[in-house]
Amino acid sequence: EQMAVLDCNRMTIAYFCVSGLDLLGELTEEDMNATTKWVLSLQIIPKTSTAPGGFRGSTFFAASQESGREAWDLGHIAMTYTALAVLKICKRGLEDVNVAGVRALVKAVQDSDGSFRPHAGECERDVRFLFCAAACCHLISDWRTFDKDRAVENLLSCVSHEGGFGLHPGLEAHGGSTYCSVAALALMGKLEALGPDRKERLVEWCLKRQVGGFQGRINKDA
Repeated sequence: EQMAVLDCNRMTIAYFCVSGLDLLGELTEEDMNATTKWVLSLQIIPKTSTAPGGFRGSTFFAASQESGREAWDLGHIAMTYTALAVLKICKRGLEDVNVAGVRALVKAVQDSDGSFRPHAGECERDVRFLFCAAACCHLISDWRTFDKDRAVENLLSCVSHEGGFGLHPGLEAHGGSTYCSVAALALMGKLEALGPDRKERLVEWCLKRQVGGFQGRINKDA
C-alpha cells in the first residue's frame, strides 16, 4: 500500500533494479528474458503510422482501455527512455520496438521553445524530459524528430546566475537538472554550445558542491 503511488513509475523502478543487478553481475539470462517480455508488454502500439507510441509506465494504464479511460493511456518520454535502456541492458535490439512510434512521441512532446513535456497534452516541462527525449533518440539512433537547435537554446536559457542549470528558466541551479542538461548536450554532440565562459562557471559550480559529500544545490546539506 505504501508503494502504490509509485505504480505509474514501475518502468523506471524496474530500470534501477535491472541496472543495479547488471552492475553487480547478477542479471541472469532468465531475468533478461522475463524482463524483456514485461517491458514489451507495456509498449504503446500507435493506431496510425504517424501517431505517438513509446511505452507506458505500468499495467495500470493499459487496463484503462477496458474502463473507457483511453485518454490516459499515453506514451511517456521518461518511461520510454527507461524501457529502451532496460532492453539495451538485457542485450536486446530494436526488432520488437515500434521505432516510428518513439520518433513520433519525441516530436509530439517537444514544444516551440525547445522544451519537452513528459507526454502529449498540457503538463509540466523541464530539462529532465529533454534529457529523456535525447536519450531515446540516442538509443534508437534516430534524431529526425528532435529539434536540436531549439533544444540547445532552451537548455542555455536554464543556466542560472550561479553557473549550474535549473529545471527551467529562472530557477536555481540543481545537481539533478545540471546532470540532465549536460548529459543532453553531450548526447546531442552540442557541448561546445556552452562556450568557454559558461563552461568555466559550470565547472566551478560543480566543484563547490563538494562539502564533505556532495550537495544538490547551494545551502543544502550534503
